Amino acid sequence: MGLSKQAVSDFKSAYFKRYGKVISDTEAQEKGLELLTFFKIIYKPIRTSSNNDWKQIGGKNE
Repeated sequence: MGLSKQAVSDFKSAYFKRYGKVISDTEAQEKGLELLTFFKIIYKPIRTSSNNDWKQIGGKNE
């Protein structure tokens, strides 16, 4: 599964603003998917107590 055309465009824009380098759609697709994979690996809900209640940061459960 890949990023949408809009997501690729947004990523390219953000990348240019941060690094001042224009990248291709293919490179943006690869780097964007790598970033999403990274967040999927590191994101974990925060346990609010020892009774297995979980809290989602920035979500409706706060």
